[in-house]
Amino acid sequence: MPAAPIHFREVFKEKVWGGRKLETLLGKALPPEVPIGESWEVSDHPHGESRVDEGPLAGKSLHELVQTDEAALVGRGGALEVGGRFPLLYKFIDAADYLSVQVHPDDDYAREHESGDPGKTEAWYVIDADEGAKIARGVRAGTTRETFARAVEEDTVEQLLTFVPVKRGDVMSLPAGTVHALAPGVLVAEIQQNSDTTYRIYDWGRVGLDGKPRELHVEKALDCINFDEQTEPLVTPEVLEEEHPRHERLVANDRFTFDRYSSDWAFEVRPGELQSFVILTCTRGRADLMFPADTRGIRRGETVLLPAVLEDLHVQPDGDVELLAMSLPLVGDGS
Repeated sequence: MPAAPIHFREVFKEKVWGGRKLETLLGKALPPEVPIGESWEVSDHPHGESRVDEGPLAGKSLHELVQTDEAALVGRGGALEVGGRFPLLYKFIDAADYLSVQVHPDDDYAREHESGDPGKTEAWYVIDADEGAKIARGVRAGTTRETFARAVEEDTVEQLLTFVPVKRGDVMSLPAGTVHALAPGVLVAEIQQNSDTTYRIYDWGRVGLDGKPRELHVEKALDCINFDEQTEPLVTPEVLEEEHPRHERLVANDRFTFDRYSSDWAFEVRPGELQSFVILTCTRGRADLMFPADTRGIRRGETVLLPAVLEDLHVQPDGDVELLAMSLPLVGDGS
């Protein structure tokens, strides 16, 4: 495993609610006249496997890399998901319309009711938001399984959702069991467990790309929803370093650590100290990534995977740059 950043070809996902911001804001070469809702940047999931697009590993899938040299790529042991797969999935999501109102199961429920996928805890970072944009997160206080089920039958689910105004830079943590839905005009970066299991509750009365109503999974959703979840909808980042770079912890849980670096000065990212890979994505500006064997650039909308064997990465910004960094949970984190 070379001690160097790994870049993968994007896996684009056509969605009925998708748009074109992945192209206009992040510079992705999208297929023409198709509503693209997601760009899977780092994925070891059967529904969209990442393949290396440059260098000595070109053409290999992320799954092949995991199976070939888990320790060098992933870091500390015991982190792989079901089937020996990479533990996290990272994507961009462009919501030109409402996503379905949905929920994801936790690991225990997924193990009992799904074949192959773990549960799905995730987090969002808002890269861009139109004026007045919002996100649905959680249900109103006092909502019960019975009142929510009645709202599904009566087509009044929207009245029980908590909508949160959002702007660029906002962060939202979505533990498994949290009802949520992106609304129009929001572009987010999403880090999540390596799962594609979604229980759709309500789909705004529309049809899918095939002209038919999309499947709902109401009973499973009702089983999974945490009706007592009333935490603050937006995360207040923890400032780890004030400047050069400004380093903030956005989310830390028992599945992943999610950080943000902002700087116009050079700084270091050290996968070796974390005993973990680092998924590094650029959400503003441009920088050079300097590692022992070479240098490669990274620009807005581009993502690389830093293998755990890469001890130290020197980041040289070209002006002001913002990078998101995602890795395994902190050693000893019991959250």
